[in-house]
Amino acid sequence: MGRHEAWRPPGWRCSWHTAFLAASVLSSCFLLTRAQETTGISIRVVPEVLKEGDSVTLTPEGLDLKNIASCKWYRGAVEERNMIISFFRPPFSGETKGPAHTGRETVKPDFSLYITDLKPADSGIYSFKPEGPGVTITGATNITVSESTPPGSGLTPGQIVGIVIGCVLGVALIGGLGYFLFTKTALGRTEQHSSNGNIPSAPGRNQGVTDTKPTPGEEDIQYSTLAFKANHPPQPQPAATRPLESNIIYSEIKKK
Repeated sequence: MGRHEAWRPPGWRCSWHTAFLAASVLSSCFLLTRAQETTGISIRVVPEVLKEGDSVTLTPEGLDLKNIASCKWYRGAVEERNMIISFFRPPFSGETKGPAHTGRETVKPDFSLYITDLKPADSGIYSFKPEGPGVTITGATNITVSESTPPGSGLTPGQIVGIVIGCVLGVALIGGLGYFLFTKTALGRTEQHSSNGNIPSAPGRNQGVTDTKPTPGEEDIQYSTLAFKANHPPQPQPAATRPLESNIIYSEIKKK
């Protein structure tokens, strides 16, 4: 005789599949809830841009202060060796400094962390962990502290702009002065050439000739005339005859 399956009530078949599916859904919901609970505290950094020597305030936002009795700040991950300070609210007011405390960190009543005299080594992640009944959330933020520029080692943008403008004005001034001198020199040379075009003749020569430059042909005629006069020296003027005639008349009268 063959074996017969045991009788099962309707609806009970494959019930273990349903149980497994339900357990998976519940587990996923639980993990999602835990993930939402352990993350989500935003931390506001003021000021956002930091340089060496500045101060900064890290303020956690969205906290329900009624359920928080204390908090801890860490430099880095949430580990005991990274703890900066632990702060307790009233009625248990007080604070406990951790291994990462440098003497420049304090906590305010709103659980914000205040750091003075920042250094480039302070750059990194800062974690915040509130403590209280049913509180499991944490928060973290990152800050970057840049090195300060020593005095006199660099120029500010305003100084750079001033230097550029001064250089441009200097080049324009030098160019204008050079153009003025070049124009004045060229004009003086032109006037000098113009004045040298009419040269006066030497005294005693060509006294009847004008100062204008003779045309071709006239110059040959003038020189020929001068040569002709040079070949005929001036004749001596005849002696005056009027006194001689007077002597002759006087002699004639005396003879008579």
